[in-house]
Amino acid sequence: MPELDTSGFHSIIELLDRFLSKPLPERWGKWKLDRVRRAIYYDGPHDYWFPLAQTNNSAEVLDWIVQLHDKSWASPEDIGNLVAALDDIFDLQNNICGCGIDHRFDAKEHVAKLFSTPGKLTEIEEADPATVIQPRPAN
Repeated sequence: MPELDTSGFHSIIELLDRFLSKPLPERWGKWKLDRVRRAIYYDGPHDYWFPLAQTNNSAEVLDWIVQLHDKSWASPEDIGNLVAALDDIFDLQNNICGCGIDHRFDAKEHVAKLFSTPGKLTEIEEADPATVIQPRPAN
């Protein structure tokens, strides 16, 4: 459980969120979390991944979902699992699109808080370092 910042006051919502939140899964179907790269990626025959710090509004989340839907290899289950991963990571209703309102959101800050130990490997990655993805260079 994360340590509380004792230097200031905290809202009841923040305290409840810290103490009652469920642990973040490492996998959703074929989607895996890469804490080192701060990304989720498709663990299958296709090289497909999403950098988590680049999702700042509902249009960007929807763009990821539609991009995946347009891939001939993506099954409805793959798309649903991507939505589940994004919801577990970003709490979509509270942070991105609650009540049908497009909220501005600082994904980079959220991801930094979520992965408060930068560079720490997951149990899966420690057991098999080959699971750590290498992002493709920008074209």
